[in-house]
Amino acid sequence: MALAVGCSCRVPAYIPSVLISRDQVIAGLPAPDVRRLMRALMRGPQTLRGIGAEAGLDDAAVAALVAELEGAALIEPVSDETWRTTVAGNALAKARIGKPMRRFKADQLVVDLLNRIADVNADEAFPYTVEEARVFGSHANPMVNDVGDVDLQILYALRPDVDLEAYNRAAVNAAKRDGRRFSTYLDVLAFTETQFYRRVRGRSNRLDIQFDLVDSPGTLPDGVELVELYRRA
Repeated sequence: MALAVGCSCRVPAYIPSVLISRDQVIAGLPAPDVRRLMRALMRGPQTLRGIGAEAGLDDAAVAALVAELEGAALIEPVSDETWRTTVAGNALAKARIGKPMRRFKADQLVVDLLNRIADVNADEAFPYTVEEARVFGSHANPMVNDVGDVDLQILYALRPDVDLEAYNRAAVNAAKRDGRRFSTYLDVLAFTETQFYRRVRGRSNRLDIQFDLVDSPGTLPDGVELVELYRRA
């Protein structure tokens, strides 16, 4: 089913969202500078010299930096001479610069999300339904008053009465009407699925959602505790 609805490009391992501030220090450097370094390392393994060039450090200083980044589990050795990012390093590479939000604001984002889920599930003309919504991260802990982005996993399914061939034709026609250009046919078929993601997510950039088909959920970070927000009856 994943191929038929254009899901073949999903990344198997989830990269959690991270929020950093401009005055934050990581491994002795400003957090935005470390984020830039993680982005460079995501492009491919780097040597000490390469890391030093990216960070603007001499050989002695970069050796100490690499030791700190390894200790923080942001990078790991590929060989005796090169390093790459870990999952945590990848998360830092995609981090946003901003401030935590008060819990009541995060709660309102969740309420709005649940309302959109109800609207999607009630729209029988739409090919997908949300089966489950689960939250994790700082918002899942009721004792935390200032939270970062709201981290969620949403499990969805194709409606059982959907004709896949008709759905695929409709997706192609919708893409053409929208005037979009795609590099592959699978991208065209994924158009309606992408619209589904946008309809559920809404306009907030503070919701970090992993969408997974209900029968093939993706990987979440180790130790994540999920709190159920919604389950379709």
